[in-house]
Amino acid sequence: MTVTLNNTSLYADKNPGVRIELEGLRGIGEHSGWHSERVHMLGIHSMQWEGGTDSIVHGKWSRTLPGLDFTGLTEMEPGNTALVVTPAADGVAPIRTRMPVRILDRADYDVYSEERLVRLGIEPPSAAV
Repeated sequence: MTVTLNNTSLYADKNPGVRIELEGLRGIGEHSGWHSERVHMLGIHSMQWEGGTDSIVHGKWSRTLPGLDFTGLTEMEPGNTALVVTPAADGVAPIRTRMPVRILDRADYDVYSEERLVRLGIEPPSAAV
């Protein structure tokens, strides 16, 4: 997964940070550039990236953060899983956003991909003759 901070304001965001909480998800490992915030017997529950006090994201600019690998991630509560992403910066109130997650096996992903192509008006490969 790639996380990109987009500063949509005209002003620089100083000391940016991002926290990602795993709701009902387990199995993510340590990642370079991210600090594991809450670790318990089921594994890492949240991760945090800190830009540091000397770091800024200029107005109308963006910053791509270190990558995250979700290989091995499993649903502990199927149907009730999410990533909760909270960006923050000095002088800016943190905004907590819950993004539902569904983990698909290969067969389910293939079905999902074909349905998505149909919704987008693209002929799926299985329909080609």
